[in-house]
Amino acid sequence: MAIGVTAAVAAVGAATVAFANKAIKAGSDLAESQNKVDVIFYQSASAIEQWSSTANTMMGMSKQAAMDYAGTMGNMFDQLGVASKVNVSMS
Repeated sequence: MAIGVTAAVAAVGAATVAFANKAIKAGSDLAESQNKVDVIFYQSASAIEQWSSTANTMMGMSKQAAMDYAGTMGNMFDQLGVASKVNVSMS
């Protein structure tokens, strides 16, 4: 019986650690995407952040995925020399 309890406690502990690792990674990914948007869009970053908050209901994308996408597109438009205000609307 003690072995069964020990195994159950170990399994719960392992599941908790795995969940915590996924949560920390998700938070880190969101922070990285936010930083990318802040760097690329400067003062317009709040517009991208606001848009990304509605992406889940409007497009089925997570906030992090929407911000990462906008950051990638913004970076591309920036490299092409598209003006900042236009960059925000196109991203």
